[in-house]
Amino acid sequence: MKETILQLSNDAFFYILSGEQPIDETNLDEANEILDMFPNGFYIKSWEPIDNSDLIQAVFVTEDNESEWLRYNITKYIQIQIKWLDSTHIIQREINSQANTMSETKEFSVLTNKYGLQYYINQFGSTIFINRFTKLE
Repeated sequence: MKETILQLSNDAFFYILSGEQPIDETNLDEANEILDMFPNGFYIKSWEPIDNSDLIQAVFVTEDNESEWLRYNITKYIQIQIKWLDSTHIIQREINSQANTMSETKEFSVLTNKYGLQYYINQFGSTIFINRFTKLE
């Protein structure tokens, strides 16, 4: 993994983080330039506002090796991909092949049920079992 520290406008940052529409449309161009820097996805490790400015400093973590991702096809067009960060945490991204989009990457804790199966609970409260994933080809 590679970390990149960037300073960007509040508007651009929150557009990237949560899809919030920018107040100033020029900041949308800034956000798109940053998104173009990471064609294979990223997640935001940390961020903080810069005092006395409208800027955010954020640490973007990019993936160097696509083969480390595991996939699970939810529907014909929607695929969840996960990657292990350590033995108890994964990051997840969602790919929509019909709309040609990739969601922001989110981190989740991995749990083990009483039968020894590993799973995580996603942002919507759904339980996702990791044994359903296969390696990316």
